[in-house]
Amino acid sequence: MIVCTLDGKAGFPSSADKIKVTYENPFVKDSGSYTYDINFPMAIPGNRRLFGNIQRFDVKKAVPDFEECRLFAGNRLVISGKGTVTSVTNDMVKVQIVGGKSRIKYNSKFVKHFIDEMDYPPVVLDSGIRKDIYQQAGLGGPDMSQNQPVLLDLTTSSFVGQKGVAVLSPVHDESNDMLSNRVVIYNIKSVKINGMPVNVKGMTPCMVNCALQPYLMYVLRKVLEYEGYELVRNDFDHYPWNRLGIVSACKTGKLCDALPHWSVC
Repeated sequence: MIVCTLDGKAGFPSSADKIKVTYENPFVKDSGSYTYDINFPMAIPGNRRLFGNIQRFDVKKAVPDFEECRLFAGNRLVISGKGTVTSVTNDMVKVQIVGGKSRIKYNSKFVKHFIDEMDYPPVVLDSGIRKDIYQQAGLGGPDMSQNQPVLLDLTTSSFVGQKGVAVLSPVHDESNDMLSNRVVIYNIKSVKINGMPVNVKGMTPCMVNCALQPYLMYVLRKVLEYEGYELVRNDFDHYPWNRLGIVSACKTGKLCDALPHWSVC
């Protein structure tokens, strides 16, 4: 079923029309914008309520623009943008949607997406680390993209990671016969973080061979957002299910590199 919401109100496009998307010529101007024309038959009562019987000759034809237009097919977001009424007849109201091509699933023909090829926010460790040391370097935590040893603080908790996002637990890397997320003690004499010397000396616990292990519920939520859904309720997003992690021994600070090559169906 195809449904279009205009500022949150549902309308019903013509099922006989073929979806037509017009892109700007990328060789002239690669702005990534598109326009999409959609017809609403006024024979449908829901459309008459949406547009206020605009097709009648005794009704004022001035219609404000719609700031948020979304076209759904089979409960999946196909296209979204700003909508403008471009023509009105006795039988049809035409609305033109203008938006960015990054939010379109081409011609209602959904491409297969893989969870390890999606974009995720950078992981920022907020637990189990020496925050005082990283603050000396002007950081809130270690730069995980560098995959450098992480200065630990395990005095109050053994959890190392970002709460609700990912954890770093020791795991055996069978391919390289080594232990990822290994805790070691270094006798530090001097060290620089982010190019700045910091005040830490002596026997200091650190984690090496860092391998992120994302939480399954976090990945599920981000995948749904990527596909155009808004997750309103998840009965599994509580203890103990929200502690389920995707185990990975891959030495990386990027969440996508720690994920398997699973497709979204």
